[in-house]
Amino acid sequence: MVQEKYDIIIAGGGLSGLLTAMSLTEQCRANGAPLINIAIIESQPITHEPSHGFDARVLALSHGTVGYLSSINLWSVVADYAQPIQRIHISDRGYYGKARIDAEQHSVDALGYVIEMTLLGRALYQSLSKMDNISWYCPDSIENIEWSQQQVTVKLSGDIKLNAALLLGCDGAQSVCRQFANIAVTQKDYGQSAIICNVQMEKSHQNIAYERFTQFGPLAMLPMVDKQTAGKTCSLVWTLTPEQAKFHFAQSEDDFKRDLLRAFGSWLGEVKSASKRLKFPLSLVQADDQVFHRMALVGNASHTIHPIAGQGFNLGARDV
Repeated sequence: MVQEKYDIIIAGGGLSGLLTAMSLTEQCRANGAPLINIAIIESQPITHEPSHGFDARVLALSHGTVGYLSSINLWSVVADYAQPIQRIHISDRGYYGKARIDAEQHSVDALGYVIEMTLLGRALYQSLSKMDNISWYCPDSIENIEWSQQQVTVKLSGDIKLNAALLLGCDGAQSVCRQFANIAVTQKDYGQSAIICNVQMEKSHQNIAYERFTQFGPLAMLPMVDKQTAGKTCSLVWTLTPEQAKFHFAQSEDDFKRDLLRAFGSWLGEVKSASKRLKFPLSLVQADDQVFHRMALVGNASHTIHPIAGQGFNLGARDV
């Protein structure tokens, strides 16, 4: 059996794992220190293609997250693909009360930014592929983890053992690292599912993010960069009961557009078109411990939350 030695092993080549690897490397460079050797384990093949490992979902990046991405020299690579949010419009269907949050009132250029997960993932892959201190083990998966006083040993399905001083579990809500460490989780089914797709509206979003509370759950309409539609493309996150989500997921496009307009209202005029829909069950997953001997959990491996405030990736960035 082949054995390899690294400074750090990162389990998971998704956004949290890639951001962790880039952050550690950039920190070494900023401090003038030798680059640490990092192994990334990912079950999917690495192709560096835009669609690799990611779906049509978007991320709502907070002001603080954008500042952090700037500090590791990543924001300049993706800024042109990110749509600034100048204003947030919150309403409750059937009630008069409304709330408005404006970037100018808070003395910031934008309250946040919306970017496609695919584009941020591609930028991270391309940056890391140029770094000699990164070794990729993919497609491969973890078969066993052994902890000792001085190191952690990860056995891969490809008959390879990796040894390192530290293991970082960036392997998602069903984290294998968390399971091998027997870290218990607090889990709660929200009793909701989210339908996600991109929609083209009749009117321009004008850099406004909408959050619409309905009888069955929140509906978010997030502005997206799309020069072809002159700012009329939005990312929809529609939270419903599982039965309603199943129904709307199976609808024809015309029926879906009609019911979406009824739930969202006429803020942006008619719904002109809708892309392929995705559907996800929603649940809370929170690890009882974030650290273990020579291991830390990062991102969804530590906490998976409801998308109502769009803070999932931002919390993961704070972990990093």
